[in-house]
Amino acid sequence: MDAESGLISDEAGTWKTVRDRCTECHSATLLSQNRTSRDGWIRTIRRMEKDEGLEPLGDLEKPILDYLAAHYGVQVKPTELRRRRAPLRQPPVADGE
Repeated sequence: MDAESGLISDEAGTWKTVRDRCTECHSATLLSQNRTSRDGWIRTIRRMEKDEGLEPLGDLEKPILDYLAAHYGVQVKPTELRRRRAPLRQPPVADGE
């Protein structure tokens, strides 16, 4: 983890690109507070381009999305993948039996 920005560092160094592009307008803390799926990150980038003046990321978009999805994506816990079991249904007990 980068001590200054708080971003999770990666071997490829993409975190530096994310730091440079994303923290121009907001803190890096916002990334960890708004975890979402890859599609969610794409929608967020498009909204920022449309409504907030973010310049298109061009060739940087794919590595930034890969980084965000890997490090700030929605994480599903293994227990959430299990199906809930239906309650055991037993016939009612008849009185006097």
